[in-house]
Amino acid sequence: MCIRDRFCLLPSVPMEEESGPRQSVSKQVSKVFELMVEPPMIPLMAQMFISGVILAFYSGFFSRLIATALDTTNEADKNWEVASVFIVLGIGEVITGYLIGRAADSVDKLFLTNISNLATEAAFIFSILILFTKNVTYAFVAAFFWGFSDNSIQTMITAFISKDWNGMLEAFALYRIVQSAGACMGFILAAVLAESSPFIFIFIMIPFQLLANFAVAYQRKEQKAALNGYQGIREDL
Repeated sequence: MCIRDRFCLLPSVPMEEESGPRQSVSKQVSKVFELMVEPPMIPLMAQMFISGVILAFYSGFFSRLIATALDTTNEADKNWEVASVFIVLGIGEVITGYLIGRAADSVDKLFLTNISNLATEAAFIFSILILFTKNVTYAFVAAFFWGFSDNSIQTMITAFISKDWNGMLEAFALYRIVQSAGACMGFILAAVLAESSPFIFIFIMIPFQLLANFAVAYQRKEQKAALNGYQGIREDL
């Protein structure tokens, strides 16, 4: 009661009013669709999509893959092993959040995005090794890389939007739409292929990761072209 009464005595803080006219929902939706066809946004959308695929992979499929490497029939032991692997995945998320979060402001964003893509590829490789070797150790390594790639790619997408699109609300909305589409596709495939070999699901997912790599290569090419154009203008001056 005493604490509550003290808070009641605090002065009220006036809320700041939003500056500028508020846009209608239809106008905001149209802006989202306009962003989808902007050339600089298209390669970034590939990263958005693969972030959804990654989410679907470790959320809806990875536990099944881990189970193939366990040699115990005890459900309690299986659950403990799977939980331990996902703890490592969470550790990968935390470490990445600290490292990539600190580096995003000072290191080239495309370089960091390449690291994210390499982590995803390493996660796919170790996931395949789980399938063929039945060694649970690879599950822990794959889990770390899945956590690393998941957090790093989402951090870099946010960094691109914040800098190149000034944190535009519609750009973040597009991010969630495309990411959800990737996750939805992944969950549907995991359900449809539930009775098939896990390798089929992995094989289908890998081309989307290759698409993300091509997107980064395209962004790098455009970045170099813009830099060369800028240097040419300076020389003319």
